[in-house]
Amino acid sequence: MGSHPSRIGPYRIEAHLASGATCDVYRAWDELLGRPVALRRLRPEAARAAGARERFRRAARAAAGLDHPAIARLHALVDGGDTDVLVLELIAGESLARRCQDGLDAALAVRLAAEIASGVAAAHALGVAHGGLAPEKVIVTPAGHAKMLGFGSGEEGGDERSDLRSLGALLEAMLAGASGAPATGSWQPATAAAAVLAELAARLAFEEPPPTAATAAALLRRQVTPGAPPASPARATPPGATAQAAAVSFATPAAAAAKDAAPPGAGAAGGYAPHTPWRFLRSPVAVAALAAAALAGVAAWLLPRPPPVLRLAIARPAFAAGGGLGVAVDRLAAGLQTALLHDAAGLDGVDVLPAEEVDPVAAPPRALARAVAAGEVLASRLSCQRETCEVSLSRISGSDGRLLWTQTLEAQVADPYLLAAAVQGYLDKAYAGRGRRAGARPLAVRPRDFERYLALPQGCGSAPEDGRSASRLAEIEALRAGSPGFLEAALLEAALLRRRYAARRDPADLDRALEVLRQGRELAPADPRPLRGEAAAALLARRWERARGAIDALGRLLPGDPDLLIWRARLLAARGDPRRGLELLRAAARSSPSWAHLAILAGVETRLGEGAAAHSHLRQALASLPAAVPPGSPLAWPPGSKAGADAADAAVLARFDSLLLDYACAQQQGGAGGPAPAGDANP
Repeated sequence: MGSHPSRIGPYRIEAHLASGATCDVYRAWDELLGRPVALRRLRPEAARAAGARERFRRAARAAAGLDHPAIARLHALVDGGDTDVLVLELIAGESLARRCQDGLDAALAVRLAAEIASGVAAAHALGVAHGGLAPEKVIVTPAGHAKMLGFGSGEEGGDERSDLRSLGALLEAMLAGASGAPATGSWQPATAAAAVLAELAARLAFEEPPPTAATAAALLRRQVTPGAPPASPARATPPGATAQAAAVSFATPAAAAAKDAAPPGAGAAGGYAPHTPWRFLRSPVAVAALAAAALAGVAAWLLPRPPPVLRLAIARPAFAAGGGLGVAVDRLAAGLQTALLHDAAGLDGVDVLPAEEVDPVAAPPRALARAVAAGEVLASRLSCQRETCEVSLSRISGSDGRLLWTQTLEAQVADPYLLAAAVQGYLDKAYAGRGRRAGARPLAVRPRDFERYLALPQGCGSAPEDGRSASRLAEIEALRAGSPGFLEAALLEAALLRRRYAARRDPADLDRALEVLRQGRELAPADPRPLRGEAAAALLARRWERARGAIDALGRLLPGDPDLLIWRARLLAARGDPRRGLELLRAAARSSPSWAHLAILAGVETRLGEGAAAHSHLRQALASLPAAVPPGSPLAWPPGSKAGADAADAAVLARFDSLLLDYACAQQQGGAGGPAPAGDANP
């Protein structure tokens, strides 16, 4: 590469920092202004290539107008005779790549993502692309802020689209390095924001065209608390970090290799208030463009942040000592659970967990909440005589088991519809501060049709090819004809069609299921269950855009829901990218460590050859299920223990496998969420 100069004009070279494909980078001292700077020098042999100096200067001129707190400033372009030199701001701190390796606090990851995306948006507003954005080209300053390096390098091609894909890959790297205690129930800002970060990463990976940096920035900006100091300020700068800061700004061989290895695109985010005044730009067009971007950012900042979403588990109805009184009481309980699932789904800011995740956990409310990572449990209990039942409804805190609300009512054993019709009024009282989502509708079914619905087999144990599927579908169609607004019947029909498709692989079953679910969405636009069913059916049908559309709609309905990461991961895996899906699964498990999330994660880790991690997550999942791991079980041994893996308690694993099979069956159905009537197979 030749010798390094000791001086360039008024700049005294102090250290060689890095070398890229065509440039060398130095730390220098500006003797005229008395300040440290970084110099990027186009090597003379590279400058002799046709058009090289003009490309270098053109890139520098484009970057000269950039003035954003997250972008390192370009001070000057110096003619060095046989080459050209850029004079740049020298940034102290550590590379984002290093911070990701050491582990990022989730709140800091979100703040840095917001700053980076805001800087990219500002550059794009002026028509400037970076062309090589990567964690190695971002410095985390001692104050805990992000500074992007490399704008105007002229070394790499690229456009705004490639910047967005690179931004997504960078955010995925941050997400993989994010840490922090997972929240349970009402998501805390750090974990909820991390979930939004992962969802945006997935959007940048899939959407065509991808969201703009400004759009992504506006979305994530709401996750950063206004006026808060920088989260988790950078650690004390290690020796040599100031030099390293400038070095990593320009494509070193290691940085280039890391960039080449990074997966394509993912998601993005917002901005932060500048701490120093912005210089005025000389171009009126540039001023207008930047002003428009700034106004958009201010408007997004002023938008109200959504309240924390409550993860609500609806427990299966319990019976007082002595149990129920036969099929009639069992159907009364099934009708009660159907109504609770339906009406709670319409509450604003409430995410009702799918029944297939809640029902397998036979435990008191507090233990149930821990197993499914719920903030609250809505429990019901029936104490029945011959013709009447005393029904109690209770809201119970998931964190400490406190009773938050309770109500008792009397129900006629022979009239499950009357009890179901009364449920919404009681839930409105129980969650008086929540209100209802726009488009939420009460249970719309005739009493006779409701009773016919409760008598239908619904669980995963009923075989779809036992000669009865056609007659069951005909019965459901007749039921829907009598009560066309009854959402649960549509969900049941679609579930049976998906199960039949799994048995005989007739695409017509999926086509019909998707049409039924479309009708279900029209019936209940505020209910997530038709969307979950549509996503599941579209994945089976390999209709990626239809699946993505349903998942995106779920995201608008339940912003920040960790289950969205599970659906995104399923889509990634179906499209041949399970590794990136794995990172989303890990984010979901960190944000919401339910037994189902952990078990799904362990299964994927096993298939990808990460046995130690899979064993650890399986242990964590089993530990959350009451009485699932007997004392002394090898599954309680340290993760990665070969003896523990080899001697794993077969009975426990068989029990857990049965839970997963039931859960997988219900997930394939798309979370129809219907309780099983008496006599039907059920986990």
